[in-house]
Amino acid sequence: MRNKDSIILMKMINYCKDVAFLIEGSDYEEFIGNIMRNRACTQTVAQIGELSKSLTESLKEKHSDVPWKGIRNLRNFISHEYEKIERKTIWDVVAESIPQLLEQLEAILKDLDNNTNIKGDN
Repeated sequence: MRNKDSIILMKMINYCKDVAFLIEGSDYEEFIGNIMRNRACTQTVAQIGELSKSLTESLKEKHSDVPWKGIRNLRNFISHEYEKIERKTIWDVVAESIPQLLEQLEAILKDLDNNTNIKGDN
């Protein structure tokens, strides 16, 4: 049985994969010119940040290499200062940061699953 953190991580992973799908075949110029793609990515990034707030502090402390505070802060900025978001910033996040985050989240989930299986075998 998966714990709360595992379920949240799976949702975050799926959102990261959604972003990858949304920008597939795009470059910066196409991205900033496509308002639907831009907004879809922006809101998906915000959802990743919203979910990150529900992870346990112990998980975030154990995996302090993940920029949890930055993820949360970007979510807050998107949610409260939406009109001030620069498309270049969102492009940088979805093209560079989200792929890195996806790798980190998948590794954390694998680690959690391995630890759960070890504990479950006792």
